[in-house]
Amino acid sequence: MPTFDFLSGMTFSRRIKMLAAGLWLLALLTAGLWIGVPRLPTEVKAPVEDVIEPVAPKLKTPLLVVGVIILASAPAYTGGSVYLLRSTRRRQAENNLALGQVGVVQWLSVPASDKTKWKTAADMWARVRSPLVRPDFEILRGRGVHVSFEVVAVEGDGIYWLMWAPDVRELDGSRQAAQDLPGTLGNALAGYNPRMRVVKIEDPLAKVAGQDGIAVQWIELGLSAPSHYPINTEFDADPVMALVSGILTDGNVVMAGFQVLTRPAGNWQAPGRKELAALVQAQAEMSSKLIGKAEKERKLAIEAKLDQFGFETVLRFFAVGSDPQALSYRLRAVQDTMGQYQGLNAFTVVNRGDDAATLLNRAFPPRLDPINVLNVGELAVLYHLPNSDWEPVTGVKWSPARVIAPAAPVIRGWGVPEHAREILGMQNGK
Repeated sequence: MPTFDFLSGMTFSRRIKMLAAGLWLLALLTAGLWIGVPRLPTEVKAPVEDVIEPVAPKLKTPLLVVGVIILASAPAYTGGSVYLLRSTRRRQAENNLALGQVGVVQWLSVPASDKTKWKTAADMWARVRSPLVRPDFEILRGRGVHVSFEVVAVEGDGIYWLMWAPDVRELDGSRQAAQDLPGTLGNALAGYNPRMRVVKIEDPLAKVAGQDGIAVQWIELGLSAPSHYPINTEFDADPVMALVSGILTDGNVVMAGFQVLTRPAGNWQAPGRKELAALVQAQAEMSSKLIGKAEKERKLAIEAKLDQFGFETVLRFFAVGSDPQALSYRLRAVQDTMGQYQGLNAFTVVNRGDDAATLLNRAFPPRLDPINVLNVGELAVLYHLPNSDWEPVTGVKWSPARVIAPAAPVIRGWGVPEHAREILGMQNGK
């Protein structure tokens, strides 16, 4: 149906608004005819009456019914849309609260000798997608599931790479599922890097944020442009090092860090594909010599963004300490650091607060449309584990060394019981 092709490039909420506008326009036209036609001058009304009068007895009732339906549909649809919006947000907020109560924090660590390249982290993100996928209508109904990948620096302890995930087996009622989500995600990460250790620990935030005299401040970052525009992902050096340098602790800031809250996005590419089609058509209608370099690069960048799996993403940076001014300075420095990601898209502050509950619950913002979508390549430059290049960085919590005892013949009988020596034919430690 070519007539409705324009709808394919719209978001869900945009379609709701367009349909509401169409119904109100139709209702106004119907009301205008209903009220206005009887008031037309006789010379204008007479020809119309001559046509209608022979069939009026048959059409009067159907036209009346149709008119009433049209007039009633606009306010009914608008009221239903408002209810949908409010109920959707309420259900998603309730779901976030429920997920926060069953969240599990796991420490992700690798040995300091690990040589996994940070540029391969897109594979890590691709592996965690499948366990988190939910149909979009399930998310709208408040049954979505998200995860939070975090880096947290704790004064006097070190810098932890963490993963928060809800244990959906512990949910109440219909939200409950049999999936061991923390365990499944841990296995997915181990598949990406077999040297990675995933260990359940107590939430460091819960330990510190509840102390007397401790203040909390956080900022939430979103994309400044539509999601089909990419952020910068071309770096020579590891960009996460710069992020971590912004969350180091001191006497005034006892804890700092960031949370990458994310879940697979549903149908988010439609607006991007619409713009891409318009760019392709515009470029096809002009000489290649007239197409600027910037336009060509924009087209290629959008194509590359849409070709990879997308995740709805919310970034939260936080600082915890006794001096609110010092916390504000730290978050401002983090904002400056995020400038390194500016490309066709960039990050901007969309929310801020001073409550610990938002951080502890890892609440995902309620929404109708997918928000702040990043693909796996973009997420890779925001969050990945350290490697051997990070060894000079002080404070990184590496995996504890694993002590594996060598085989008995290798150590020439040392520590082998006497009866075992006889079985093995060993004499005098040989």
